[in-house]
Amino acid sequence: GEDPVRDRDPDHGQPEQQDRSQRRNPGLGDPTPRRAVAAVPQRLLPVGEMPVHGGSRLPLDRSKPGSSRRRVSGLLTPAGPLDLPVKPRHPGIPMILRMIVLALALPVPMAMAAGSDPLAGSEWRPVEIAGTPTPEDVEVYLQFRAEGAVAGMGGCNRFTGSYSLEGEALAFSPLAATMMMCPEPQMLVERRLFDALAQVRGFARDRIDLVLSDADGAPLVVLVQRDAD
Repeated sequence: GEDPVRDRDPDHGQPEQQDRSQRRNPGLGDPTPRRAVAAVPQRLLPVGEMPVHGGSRLPLDRSKPGSSRRRVSGLLTPAGPLDLPVKPRHPGIPMILRMIVLALALPVPMAMAAGSDPLAGSEWRPVEIAGTPTPEDVEVYLQFRAEGAVAGMGGCNRFTGSYSLEGEALAFSPLAATMMMCPEPQMLVERRLFDALAQVRGFARDRIDLVLSDADGAPLVVLVQRDAD
């Protein structure tokens, strides 16, 4: 009789066992080598180290004995680009994943990273808003909380929101506030404050004094720290 294996058309698939093997290992039989190419000198490195941008080397720890995974701890900062060829889902489609190489600095305490925000954990009273002094009998304050949260009292209503800070750049998200009605002097202070915070793009702090400014550097809100030691 006919030999079912020898007479099989090679262009119409392989035996079922090999099909299953290829499904489990999509790269099986692919003649094209796959490897990451980093913008670093190509040379052999000691076991347990990896190359990074500029030819530096990082120590690596195995997460488990015999495992190919690696674990690196420390402070990560951008260093340079990495071109990493990635196997496409469908053969024949070129794909290059543009990645950022992260260089590892010396490990630092987490408190140092958190301390990079000079406003977090402080509370301030606006003493001048849009050039107008704030009446002393109006309750108004601004709290910079952890993880970019902001809250306070606008003069009549409590409000919450978030802020983003980078260097001397500062911006607030749209604020959510309660909807109480108060005497006109309080409402006027609140409207001024909310309008000013929406325009803030920078800040300058000198110990217990804080100035929030617009994109041109003009002062919008002058504040004094309420929780200073």
